[in-house]
Amino acid sequence: MKRLMALSLAVLLIFLCLAGCGQSNANRGSSTEAPTANQSADEPMVITWLARNQFNYYNVKDTECQLYVEERYNVKIDIVTTTDIGSAESINLYWASGNIPDVAVLNYDPHVKLAKQGLLRELKLDDLEKYAPDWMNTIYSFTDKDKVMMPQIMVDGKIYVLPWMDISSNQPFVMGARKDWMDNLGITAIPKTLDDLHDLLWAFTYDDPDGNKVNDTFGMHGGPNGFGYITGAFGIYPNAYYLQDDGNVVYTTTTEQYKELLKLLNSWFAEGIFDPEFATDTRDIQRQKWANGALGILVDHSWWFSPSLNVNVAKLLTDNDPDAEIVYLEPVEGPYGKFTYKYSVNTAGDGSYIFGKNCSDEKLYKILEILNDIGRDVDLYCRLNYGIEGEDWEFDEIGMVTRLQELDLEDGINRGIMYFYPSARPYEITTAHFLTPEDVKHYDPLYKFPTINMGSNFNSPVENDAFNTYSADITTAANEFYYSSIMGMNDIDADWDAFLKSLDGLGLQEILKNYNEAMK
Repeated sequence: MKRLMALSLAVLLIFLCLAGCGQSNANRGSSTEAPTANQSADEPMVITWLARNQFNYYNVKDTECQLYVEERYNVKIDIVTTTDIGSAESINLYWASGNIPDVAVLNYDPHVKLAKQGLLRELKLDDLEKYAPDWMNTIYSFTDKDKVMMPQIMVDGKIYVLPWMDISSNQPFVMGARKDWMDNLGITAIPKTLDDLHDLLWAFTYDDPDGNKVNDTFGMHGGPNGFGYITGAFGIYPNAYYLQDDGNVVYTTTTEQYKELLKLLNSWFAEGIFDPEFATDTRDIQRQKWANGALGILVDHSWWFSPSLNVNVAKLLTDNDPDAEIVYLEPVEGPYGKFTYKYSVNTAGDGSYIFGKNCSDEKLYKILEILNDIGRDVDLYCRLNYGIEGEDWEFDEIGMVTRLQELDLEDGINRGIMYFYPSARPYEITTAHFLTPEDVKHYDPLYKFPTINMGSNFNSPVENDAFNTYSADITTAANEFYYSSIMGMNDIDADWDAFLKSLDGLGLQEILKNYNEAMK
């Protein structure tokens, strides 16, 4: 139990750093300790809710948070407790056994199959915008409505999913550079182009930036998190499926852009400005080298640089070298633009909601009202996700939500904490109540960086069976060519056609055929 308690706390802390957005003090709802909104003398509406608490363990009925929501909204919530909510197999079995909840929160994306089996009710965009306006406006602020969201939440031209995103979905990977090393070398200009970035990497490798008279530094690593803006300058991310402007889907690893990227990485590797162990080092080893002063630039997700994070990668460095300083580079101009990358957005995946075919309009509108309120009302959100104000949490002098006591696994489960999540809260509300001023200062400029997706940049309206069958082998072959090409173990030009033919032999064309037919 101690292990589970520690794990749950860690998960909770991470979620609360990343999750959704919050509400400004001026727009906070009335006290959540005396619910008055949406009260009615009518019989409570019964809603079957396939909930998923943040701990991904068993659900409990009639918790304090459930009872609070029931009283506030005059509903009776039947929380599903017979399903292992952390197991896709268990959830699939729940549906296959004839169970149809009114609402279910997803921790994977089965909506296509469920919709095709006739188990979900169709949704209307007008209803989502009318009964959950703040929720939908938040989603629109985070992603492209027509190009990204609509194709993802639709099956065969009909909407089946209430989409979800949070602030973490838009956080990019960034390149943090040793500013103190730049100062030591008299470098004042931040790189603007690929050539500028190359020159900085060279200086970090060969000009003794740490002043120890030993040749013991490299420009950057290039391992688990990739080559950052170097990759972005070619407009594609390896091993991804992109829907192009002409309507065709391509596998990025077969494009001329990718071939050019490999050639450039190979030439820079040959110069010695990348750590030669980039292909075999784990993320932990890469970070240890950064912490020990062996790397001039580190590529990592922007969240791992967050000032409030106890294990942030900037702190790893400054704990060893208090004089170290970091500057965040901006994406540099290359032959195909200037981009960094981020995890692919799936508004119909983890955290989104689906509704059973028997869910009435009345129930749908009530559920949307509840979810919308949780997103826009910071007091309500905190009541359901932190506990009781004044006992479990409080607002500090600048409006930040601060815990007064730790919440362990058993306590969270039995009180129903985080059963009514995720919520779609605007960025400005998170910055007001859930991110420190230092974090806001950190995120604001990075949040605006132009990005490309690390995976698909589209959502297929139908499942691609060929992808499920062949993609693992294709990815393995592509990775082998990627590393061997960069390290000069093959001839990129001479071996290119044979490489493409090998991917076709592993089923790539069948995957592309299925995607292109689905997207027509």
